[in-house]
Amino acid sequence: MNIQHHSAFRGTSSLRAALAAGLVLLLSAGTPVAFAQSTNTSAQPPKGEDEALQMETVVVKGFRESIAASLKAERAAKNIKNVISADALGNLPDNNVAEALSRLAGVSSTIADGDGRFVTIRGVEPGLNGITLNGETVATSDSGGRSGRSAPLDVLSTATAGQIEVHKTVTSDMDLQSIGGTINIITPSAFDYNRSMTFFGSAEGGLNDMNAKKDLYKFSLNYAQRFRDNKVGVFGSFYNSRTPYRSQEAEIRRYNFYTANNYFLPDEIRLSQKDGHRGNTAATVNLEYRPDDNRRFYLRLYTTEYENYLDRPQNTIRFRHGAASSPTAGIATLRTATYEGRISLTERTTEQIVAGGELPLTESLKLSASANYSKAEENWPLLTYVQFLVSAPNLATIQASGPSYYDITNADSPRFTFTPQLYQPQYWDLSIVRPEQTWVYEKTKTGRADLEWKGEVFGKNTTIKTGVKALERRKSVFDIASGYTPRGPAAGTKFTSDFGTGPLGTPGPTFQDGRYYFGLQHNTGALLKWLDDTLPEVPSPNPYVDHGNANWLFQTAYALGNSLEDFYFLTEKISAAYLMATVDVNPRLSIFGGVRFEHTDESLSSNLFLAGAQNAVEGITLDHDYNTFLPNLQFRYDVNEKMVLRGALTYTIGRPDFLDMVPIAELTFQDTNNNGLYEGTLETGNPELKPYESMNVDVFLTRYLPYDGAISLGYFHKRIKNPIYDWFREDIDVVFAGRNFETLYRESRFNANPGTIDGIEVTYQQNFKFLPAPFDGFGVVFNYAWIESSVSTFDRPDEVTFFRQPDSILNAQLYFENRRFDARLAYHYQGANLEGIGASPIADSYGDERGMLDFKGSVRLDDNWAIYAEVRNITNDTDRNYQGDPRYITLINQFGITYLAGVTFKY
Repeated sequence: MNIQHHSAFRGTSSLRAALAAGLVLLLSAGTPVAFAQSTNTSAQPPKGEDEALQMETVVVKGFRESIAASLKAERAAKNIKNVISADALGNLPDNNVAEALSRLAGVSSTIADGDGRFVTIRGVEPGLNGITLNGETVATSDSGGRSGRSAPLDVLSTATAGQIEVHKTVTSDMDLQSIGGTINIITPSAFDYNRSMTFFGSAEGGLNDMNAKKDLYKFSLNYAQRFRDNKVGVFGSFYNSRTPYRSQEAEIRRYNFYTANNYFLPDEIRLSQKDGHRGNTAATVNLEYRPDDNRRFYLRLYTTEYENYLDRPQNTIRFRHGAASSPTAGIATLRTATYEGRISLTERTTEQIVAGGELPLTESLKLSASANYSKAEENWPLLTYVQFLVSAPNLATIQASGPSYYDITNADSPRFTFTPQLYQPQYWDLSIVRPEQTWVYEKTKTGRADLEWKGEVFGKNTTIKTGVKALERRKSVFDIASGYTPRGPAAGTKFTSDFGTGPLGTPGPTFQDGRYYFGLQHNTGALLKWLDDTLPEVPSPNPYVDHGNANWLFQTAYALGNSLEDFYFLTEKISAAYLMATVDVNPRLSIFGGVRFEHTDESLSSNLFLAGAQNAVEGITLDHDYNTFLPNLQFRYDVNEKMVLRGALTYTIGRPDFLDMVPIAELTFQDTNNNGLYEGTLETGNPELKPYESMNVDVFLTRYLPYDGAISLGYFHKRIKNPIYDWFREDIDVVFAGRNFETLYRESRFNANPGTIDGIEVTYQQNFKFLPAPFDGFGVVFNYAWIESSVSTFDRPDEVTFFRQPDSILNAQLYFENRRFDARLAYHYQGANLEGIGASPIADSYGDERGMLDFKGSVRLDDNWAIYAEVRNITNDTDRNYQGDPRYITLINQFGITYLAGVTFKY
């Protein structure tokens, strides 16, 4: 069953009207009606309207306690931020940090085979948001060097996080690579716990309904202790998980206009099934020494190892539409048929060590300093592609055996049916084998020092803070790709028994609940053994020379092109200094602001590759530097005991992604049908890209309600200069670099004209302890964000939205909690978002709207032990894309429902 979202959230109404309505609701929010209670009054919170001011005295358990802790931290802050406490992280049905963050107002995440991965804040794409670990810059391990500054947060488990903050307005003492906001992940401390010694953990197992493997498990242990009169604290945690997964992905691609009848129809269907497992091992150690309330010294260690094994068979059928085509259905004429088997293993590690402390120099002057070293590595020890195709004579034979059909009448379920002869393995010939290896290294070193003075200026309580920071990032991406085509004895290798262990593959089963017939599938063990026995060794030190043999012809142009597209070195040095001040104008009003200066110096090294008779490679090294001054002015005004108004005018920047600005130029091509007509891709980097610059206005009003309740209304506006857009174009029947291309895809990145993002955030949370039993156990957490954006690009007369910016984001949680039992039902929705732009609106690509419903419930066996059960993606929702209009679906990714059960303990 799939929840449909098409009526309520497609598009937005006037932001001003919504803001006015929300303001009326906020100001009229009153104290809940008090009902007579039959339970023991000692268990109730203090009476009166000031309970929200006394949250530290309220004795609560589990999820309610986490809501109270988060609300208390948010209320104490001067700037605008959201907080997820440690208890909430353990009580929400989330696999990783990305999924936990998507529960917050205005935050959304991308999905990778069912797991959250990258995070977008207030419609600003992941690479433009800051990510820190314990306030320090952390190196990121990314996908083959391609995700750049975007930190994949699926590698970070919520089990090793003590608290997560999302700063939506940043202050001058923070890094200002933060157009959407800054995410700060805080690891736990021994001083976070009431007891001098605490030991707690969890273990769980489960399954996914699309994956037959049952070895899904997660395990965590945490230990905290204070000793030497509570002056020394030690915290340690360990986490290990293994998650088997399966996803089934249907891509309906290459929509084109057929001018004879003005039909807009697809030309390709690609079916791929991903079978694999993800594993994650993480550990953190936090050593602290606090000799008194004013001095603090710490050493923090963090490490995580993540692996992803993937086995992916993929069938791709390209076709043309005959004269009998209708606007939505007809007969398909086969053009090409290819099969690709991909087997890969990805290993990622992230390590960080931070040493620092705080030391008073005088009664009013304090020094803080830290040194941070972080390293991230990514290694692909196994990455092999094997491609088969149907030759033109065989394709004609298959075409003559019977008709094939397409039908896109139902946009939610497009259908493609091909003649059964297409799936006979003897028609498929081995085309190319592509083994690759990739290594990504990033090392980041930072040092900072801050001076803070507190005193009075003109009779006003004043804090003045100044500091400096230096960052050095070194990133290296190595990629060695090889390409072999069969020759001699290997020529004519079929998709059958040529691999020595029986049939390589047979026609696959039905796909996505019977919507499609999958096609061929390989035998992984037979395929790997055959390749290991027959492929030649890659020579060293030069892997690009011809090292084929009697069975294999080494494809030098292919190897060079695919290797050099991701081969680069980068050194980035950032020097920063700031000055800021906070003035308490009166007991209710605080004004704070400052200015930050950042100097960025980048050195980029890559290659220019021109495929041709000589396969020319030229090294390129470029230096790029610039200065930025970033002012910041904010205020906090306590309207009364129950209402706080915050506002901010800030300037932030967003440096271009590494792969966008590295001067790589690369042309790849393939003669699929051996007829002298090529399919190719021309991709170029742009070292002249300017950084994003954003002027941000934020106003946020919060009314605090009794019983740990709050209702908030916020407005934000961003004017962003130099936004960067992926640009692509499809050229048909062109000549380039001396070759005839049937299709040539061109892709690059450019700065566009200034754009704006406007949004409204509404949040409401309340536990209903004022209701009579058993309804006093219920509570709600709700937030909704409307987001509108507009930017004009370099070659389009119309305006488009920012990349990966949903027009609306909704989170709703209904929870129940009493002494023994608690349960949470959580729903997350995010609207459609632009992923790429083409020459016209109908060529733009979008991620479709989606919504996921999750459940988690637990039973406390005693004061120390509890058992729980969890269901993720109850509605079996899918990840979907479309082109130009939701009627033209381009991707349906089904990843199933996950069931988990576990136990927690705490001593």
